[in-house]
Amino acid sequence: MTIENIPNSDRRKLLAGLGIGGAALMASGCAIPSDDRTNNGSPSDFNFPELPQSLLVNRERASHIMKQAGIDAIICAVPRNIYYLTNYYPQLSKMGIGGFAFAILPVDDRLPPVLVEGQFGFYIAAAETVTADQVDIRLHTGFADADAAQMTEDLNSQLDAAAIPSFLPASHNWHALNGLEENKRAKTLAMSEDMSASSHIALVKALRDLRLTGKSLAVDSRDVKAVLDKADITDVRTNGEHLLRHIRLQKTPAEITLMRYVARANAQAGLAAAKNVRGGASFQDMRQNYAVQCGQRLLTPEFLIIDDVTAEMAPGEIKEGRSFLIDCVSHHQYYHGDYGRTVCVGEPTREIKRATTALGQIWDGLLPLLKPGIFYNEITDYAAEIYAKTDTDAGLVCNPHSVGLNHTDEPSLGDSDYFVKDNLQLVEGMVISVDLPMIETGFGGSAHLEDLVLITADGAELINDGTDRVIIV
Repeated sequence: MTIENIPNSDRRKLLAGLGIGGAALMASGCAIPSDDRTNNGSPSDFNFPELPQSLLVNRERASHIMKQAGIDAIICAVPRNIYYLTNYYPQLSKMGIGGFAFAILPVDDRLPPVLVEGQFGFYIAAAETVTADQVDIRLHTGFADADAAQMTEDLNSQLDAAAIPSFLPASHNWHALNGLEENKRAKTLAMSEDMSASSHIALVKALRDLRLTGKSLAVDSRDVKAVLDKADITDVRTNGEHLLRHIRLQKTPAEITLMRYVARANAQAGLAAAKNVRGGASFQDMRQNYAVQCGQRLLTPEFLIIDDVTAEMAPGEIKEGRSFLIDCVSHHQYYHGDYGRTVCVGEPTREIKRATTALGQIWDGLLPLLKPGIFYNEITDYAAEIYAKTDTDAGLVCNPHSVGLNHTDEPSLGDSDYFVKDNLQLVEGMVISVDLPMIETGFGGSAHLEDLVLITADGAELINDGTDRVIIV
């Protein structure tokens, strides 16, 4: 059995959040979203998704993969992994401060994930997103004895070190708390009964409580291994990131809800920015417009590639008569959209028409192929076969990749510390892109076509608007 051939005891439960259906896209048999193609209205028109009410992590798949790997728990310090396990993205990490938060995922899916976080960080950022019935929360403040903080080589001797009391005042005599303050205060104090003096101590105490200190553990960072070394926890492997990326290939219904929104909204933002561009504008003008469109939709822009230029401040000008590719990537609640198109300022040349027609033929030919069980190499081989039959000799890149908490959210080949593309197999619940940029064209422009699809039991469902493949302005 491969790591992808995983039994799913309740496929219908997963599909409940997919909403499979819709009209066929051209002749491909691929379902298209039923929402409007482009929304340039007010923010109230965008139907923002709510905070997930269930955990994002796929516990059934996680337990299966961890058992295959002989791992009893995964310990995380990387912020996106903490978020995946607990629905909480460590606030201080956004400020350049690391080491305050950890997460633990036990192989036993009857046990909740553990979040280790500072009491202040929990109060300001986690009280609204994390609930005690879904996550085991362990808070810390600091050492009450400043000298004790210097003795960090033996964690086991520090587990009972006195912690600084809560930063929250014992009472408020000068004014009444409002509802938000009351809720945050109550949740924070409810989690503060067993306060630890440091994040490292809280982590080790949680592992001891779960009887995991003598078990096989995987970490997503060598910094975590260094912490565990100080507690004489030795059966530690550094393949946690690799395992989590395998787990994340199959999305939960909560993740699919977020992916549906960001795929659609990111495509709307990219399309609106493209339709607003005119000859003589700078690349920065277009990037600024894309950022504005993203902001209206509560998206955070990650990058916008224009005519093969990625650097934000690189000089560039939109020129009349030239066609160019755009590759738009942004995220919402940390889940990514990825959208590529060809923009023509004026009527496209015959060569550009030929190139974009070839891209459409490739994508239309690939869509019916995208089903569970298909390998990446089958996608790229079939794309090359279709491309060879077109009257185009430009440089084509065909790159299938999973999309989620990263633009490329998939495991590397083996346990390498650097990314090596693996020949992955599509699984139900996966969201993928098949990048199809044409570069080094030699015909006065560049071209691209990229959409996001959800892999269902029956095939591929397009989750962003798939029209406007060539945008003429």
